[in-house]
Amino acid sequence: MEHAQRTHRTGHWLISVPVWGDRFRDIFTSVGLPMLRHAAAALGEHVRLLCYTDLPDALHCHQPAPMHLETYPVPAGAQWFHSMSRAHRDTISRAQPGDVVVLLTADMTVSENTLWACKQKFEVGKKLIAINATRANDEKMLPYRPTSRQLSEWAWENRHPMVRACTWPDGNAADLCRVYFQHEQSVVCRLWLAHPLALLFDSRRLDFNPTVDSNLVVSYQPAEVHVVTDPDELCAIELSPPSKLTGSRDADEPPEVMTLPPMSQRYPSLTPISPEIYRYILGHRIILAGDGEGCGDDQVVHRLVHP
Repeated sequence: MEHAQRTHRTGHWLISVPVWGDRFRDIFTSVGLPMLRHAAAALGEHVRLLCYTDLPDALHCHQPAPMHLETYPVPAGAQWFHSMSRAHRDTISRAQPGDVVVLLTADMTVSENTLWACKQKFEVGKKLIAINATRANDEKMLPYRPTSRQLSEWAWENRHPMVRACTWPDGNAADLCRVYFQHEQSVVCRLWLAHPLALLFDSRRLDFNPTVDSNLVVSYQPAEVHVVTDPDELCAIELSPPSKLTGSRDADEPPEVMTLPPMSQRYPSLTPISPEIYRYILGHRIILAGDGEGCGDDQVVHRLVHP
């Protein structure tokens, strides 16, 4: 039983948020930060909020209690994701063994139970919490203090065009690492490049390139990783303007013309997923709405999970 295994205690909590540029500051201060405040209050632990920003005063005026706000300059980088990754690396470098590091972006929003749910898994021996963060259009109003399931269902109802492009069977996304399946009211996500939401720092070397989503999980064994599959456990989503393109940080780029065949034609030609940690994550049915039944995802991913 998990209760009998509770021997791990967490230290300080360090939340890393790279936030610069007008749109990202606005979305963080108006949506992400208020939700994060609720999550920190529900946690009841000492929380340090480390923001890497170009306008620190614009964040300090929002009084992020009960968190302790620390602001740092935006790290230099050839591209925006290099700066974002250097910010995440800087936060990890400040952690002591036993501390929890939470890795967010300025456009991520978490449910009120998110930090508390992560703590429960760390207390039973998990070292990393991996999630799918559904991308949603930022033009719709979030419900007030939604539960994790309400936030997950809202994100799907207001899903971004990038999510529609990843939806089975007709999606034409070039990147097949994330696929959404729907059957009536049920929605399931299968992915292998999960977002490492939170980690219990233990002095191991943590390499990743170019971003934490790509391969930070490779530093962990499958038994150390908890993949969130239940929308009632916790939820984190990403908010973007409908015009945002894959790999873009800006919303005013010219529209992208996709000429790829539907993913149902390309997915069967994928080689077996490697390393093992990616197959382990792909083997989880991440439910976003409903009960997840009847979506047909098991048949699609079976060959990649069991090569």
